[in-house]
Amino acid sequence: LQAEDSSTPGAVIELHYRDGKVSEPEHATLRGKGQLADNLFDASELKLEAIPELLRDAVRRVDAESGTVDWVLVRRNLPDSEDVRVRVYVASPRRSGYIDADPSGQPL
Repeated sequence: LQAEDSSTPGAVIELHYRDGKVSEPEHATLRGKGQLADNLFDASELKLEAIPELLRDAVRRVDAESGTVDWVLVRRNLPDSEDVRVRVYVASPRRSGYIDADPSGQPL
């Protein structure tokens, strides 16, 4: 997760979620063009309770037999639109891929 540091506006922190635990915040390196404010969105736009089913659906669609979720990316769909998108990456020895979804967890 990358988020604006509430104690330092304009700065971004990064946290990692692995094995049921959230890491300590660390400074995030930002890349690309554009303004930070254009990329930020309110977390309330994301339906967090839909994420577990979206992850299961991604595995089923990419490789139901041996796929595992590698990582999840949530960001604005810039420069195409300001819509928030969820991308779920699935890795497997046979076939890797991803699916995109809207913030409510509905695949696109």
